[in-house]
Amino acid sequence: MSDYSISITVDRSAAEAFRAITAVRGWWFGEIAGSSEQVGDEFTYQVTGVHWSKQQVTERVPDQRIAWRVIDSELTFSSAPREWTGTTIEFALRSHGKDTTIVFTHRGLVPAFACHGACSNAWATLIDKNLRRWIETGEVQPSPW
Repeated sequence: MSDYSISITVDRSAAEAFRAITAVRGWWFGEIAGSSEQVGDEFTYQVTGVHWSKQQVTERVPDQRIAWRVIDSELTFSSAPREWTGTTIEFALRSHGKDTTIVFTHRGLVPAFACHGACSNAWATLIDKNLRRWIETGEVQPSPW
């Protein structure tokens, strides 16, 4: 089964894109507590009544790669609310002169998941719109909630 993946290319260096990705409060709207900067850091993400998850930074290669392991989750909108638990969220960066391609993959978020449709749509918005704008403008992206 295929993991969810999306790629974007931004008009910024890999270093700028990397810094923006690790500053999750700028693009992943919702309530975020904890740190997402270094390997071993843990942070929670919450939209009250909809989504709660706890991530641990498991890999950090400056300007190249970031990975977070979802160590706990509660997706209240889904018939399988804990299905994110044990999945991995990854960002791979490739520099192309002044541009950078970011390949986002949520390993374990597969079509058989109850939340696949809703989660895929949410990730598409977060990566292609919010993260892109955050990287290119430096402006914190507003929450729709």
